[in-house]
This record gives sequence, C-alpha cells and structure tokens, in this order.
Amino acid sequence: MRGTFEEVIDQLVSAGFDGSLELAQDQVSLCCTDCGANGLAEQFDLRGLQRVEGDDEQSTEDDHVVLTVVCFNCGGHGTLVLLEGPHATAIEAEVLAVTRRARAQADEERGGTASS
Repeated sequence: MRGTFEEVIDQLVSAGFDGSLELAQDQVSLCCTDCGANGLAEQFDLRGLQRVEGDDEQSTEDDHVVLTVVCFNCGGHGTLVLLEGPHATAIEAEVLAVTRRARAQADEERGGTASS
C-alpha cells in the first residue's frame, strides 16, 4: 500500500480500520478510542505496519508509521500513527520496538519471516 499519508489512511479506513488508538505520553501503553481500554502495546493485536514517507522524498525526518491494530477488549479495528526517526519521542520509538518484536515473534511462530 503506497501513496500519500491521507491516501494510506483512506485505504485503511476502507479496509475496516476505521477506529483509532492513542498513545499514552507517560508510558508504553495504548488507548482504544472506541471502548476506552488501556493496555500495553503488546496486548493489542498488531495486524500491519505501514511506513509512510514525508512529502519531501529527500528527507526521512518526518516519516510516519501507521499501525493497524485490533483492540484486545472490544475487537475494534483502528490505526495508530507514530513518528519514526529523529523526531520520534522515546515512547514512540519504544512502541515501535515492542510492536516489531511482537510481529517478529508471531511470524516466527507461524514459521514465516519477520518483516517491517
């Protein structure tokens, strides 16, 4: 899935990921905006990770990662947008690390290879 940030979000909404999650700013936890459930990043079911580059093709400073996630509590499908690179907060970087580890582990358990 490629395109501008807005195009990627529109495609994900069309695919059923019409909810959203929020990142807690004080710890590595997420909040489902559908049901209000809070939990550690690894408690949520990561369905996909899409890297979206900024408008300037020469710059990676404003790259975003869009996670497609299913809530462990209500089953709602949503997205979480995080910065990646030098402008990411420490919490964003940790959430990305946690989700990538969880994704690699799930791929390994299925006998596949990890990807990001």
